[in-house]
Amino acid sequence: MRRPYIRAIAFDLGGVVLQNRYEKPILRNAAKVLGTSPARLRTLIRREVGPLERGDQDEVQFWRTICRRLKRTAPSSRMLKSLWSYRYKENLRFNRDVKRLVVSLGTRFPVIAISNTIPAHIRVNKSLGVFDLFDCVLLSAEIGLRKPDRGIFRRASHMTGTPAANMLFIDDDERWVRAARHSGLHAVRFTSARDLRKRLRKHRVL
Repeated sequence: MRRPYIRAIAFDLGGVVLQNRYEKPILRNAAKVLGTSPARLRTLIRREVGPLERGDQDEVQFWRTICRRLKRTAPSSRMLKSLWSYRYKENLRFNRDVKRLVVSLGTRFPVIAISNTIPAHIRVNKSLGVFDLFDCVLLSAEIGLRKPDRGIFRRASHMTGTPAANMLFIDDDERWVRAARHSGLHAVRFTSARDLRKRLRKHRVL
């Protein structure tokens, strides 16, 4: 059966367009401040981060929730507010090969970003021009929707005027790749720029 024609392309940011060099320093620092291990903290963050990424709580409220789960007294609000920003800007780097792909594809398709993210990171990304690569951006903390919510993919379809069946989504997290497929999009898991080029050729967009 002939593959449907792709008319818009959506990219995740962290781990795809942006190299994920910032996560480990943030985890190590926060684990040290909160008196736990990075592995334990990663598990808790993954479990509790939804309300923060949807904009339903701020960073201080989020970390206080984490402290309650750890049964530890929370540090000062000022300390908690700094945890997500720790060395984030210093460690933020584009994946240059993917950036070139985004720019090239953007000459022929609507290209958008769909990201589960938080206000502290949005501010830095905006200041560094990350969002300027895209025709539009869907940032979970700003729109109150996050992957895997179907609503975020419906919003992408509406904003580009493209049916879900004609959209391609690229993410490094298999959970969100599956969610996009369940929402009717074509989706591929990002592992490297080289592999992505092969997949884009298969979808006839390169």
